[in-house]
Amino acid sequence: MISTSFTFCTQTSENNSPEITNANQIKPLYTNRVIRFFSNQTWQDTLSIDVNGESIITGEVFLNITNYKGEPIYKTVFPARKLLNHEGLIIPDRDELEIKKRIDNFFSPTFFNQVSIMNNDSLSIPDSSMAIWKTIQSDPTAIYFSYSVNNDTVNRIAYSKILQKTIAISGRKIKTNGP
Repeated sequence: MISTSFTFCTQTSENNSPEITNANQIKPLYTNRVIRFFSNQTWQDTLSIDVNGESIITGEVFLNITNYKGEPIYKTVFPARKLLNHEGLIIPDRDELEIKKRIDNFFSPTFFNQVSIMNNDSLSIPDSSMAIWKTIQSDPTAIYFSYSVNNDTVNRIAYSKILQKTIAISGRKIKTNGP
């Protein structure tokens, strides 16, 4: 059995958002883009994941979500090695192939779910994020996107249509014995 505990952070499209280099200014080494419903049930968003840098293994991953107007609603950057399902010695050909496979499947429909079915038991939500989370929970059409890094961390992203803010949830997979 695997259970997950989460912590919250928020990111908005306002001026106080974290600044991240625009991945579109550089030709990516590897990329995946999808257009699908996420922040809006009428207009589709663009979700993209790009690897930039010297190589697939040593590069950085740029994860971006833009709404139908082309406005960014979520951005994050992390080392491509975090997409590997192991720690330790790097085997270049094998690990590059693993990262590419993860990127190819990054936006699989199985990683998108309705917030209403999310297990809230292990969520620890700071007071500063509670208002955003409540608006997302009250929206029966709200969707969250889930992806894993470092083989033991799950990240979930959801969008509040009312507040026009994105909330990012990170948690560790906790492996337990038993059913």
